Amino acid sequence: MPLFLLFQDLFAIATNQPIHFSSTITFVLKAFSTLEGIGYSLDPDFSFEKIVAPYAQEFLYIQQERRTGPQLVHEIMKQVDDPEPTPCHCLIVSRG
Repeated sequence: MPLFLLFQDLFAIATNQPIHFSSTITFVLKAFSTLEGIGYSLDPDFSFEKIVAPYAQEFLYIQQERRTGPQLVHEIMKQVDDPEPTPCHCLIVSRG
């Protein structure tokens, strides 16, 4: 199911309910919808879910781990030396 259809359904349901989305959530959902639309226009076989899944999985893993400061430093150093970077590591490296 395309992401924009999911968001349309979500907002349609929320319209008649006492639910209010923060402006940040609304902005993020709109940004994802825009990225998905651009992806589809460039490649009809584009799958936003396939692109986002590794990042979401790593984010959830990081959230569940709740590592301490020294553990995080150790993990970062391990990623720097790792020839097979993780998705989030690629984001950090590409910013430098």
